[in-house]
Amino acid sequence: MDKIQRLETSGSYQLCKTITTLMDRYYLDPILGFVPLLDGVVGLLCTGVFVYVSLFKVRSVSLTLSVIYNFLRDTAIGLVPVVGDVADFFNRSYVRSQRLIDGYVYGDKQVVKKVNGQAGMMLLLSVVCTALIVLLGYLAIQIGGFMFDCIKGFFGTLFGIIGS
Repeated sequence: MDKIQRLETSGSYQLCKTITTLMDRYYLDPILGFVPLLDGVVGLLCTGVFVYVSLFKVRSVSLTLSVIYNFLRDTAIGLVPVVGDVADFFNRSYVRSQRLIDGYVYGDKQVVKKVNGQAGMMLLLSVVCTALIVLLGYLAIQIGGFMFDCIKGFFGTLFGIIGS
């Protein structure tokens, strides 16, 4: 059995294909985006499978960087209120990662050249996306705290008036 056949028959590679179908073709990823935190946890677990395949089965650091960037980009887009929820239906990060893995494994010259040639850029963009995710998370916490204070003040005033 050659390297490609071993990969194709491995459970982790088959799981990647199933994840791609469920998350992007059946739109489970954008639907999960409406449930805070659940999308991030499920996305991280699913991306972990792609990272495992690209790093340990295919054994390509540059491919792994591209897969990680796809996940971080999808996460950053999904964190933008309303717009991110809509954009999540069109941003198919799992399909993109699966195509990269398949193209790399089957020796598609364009994919291999792109993945290998953009490894440094993928690392830089991953750092930028991570910073953006942290910033958006911080802003969400600040806005949530402000809204909580407003609601608490409103009900405090309302019950203060009623109690008088």
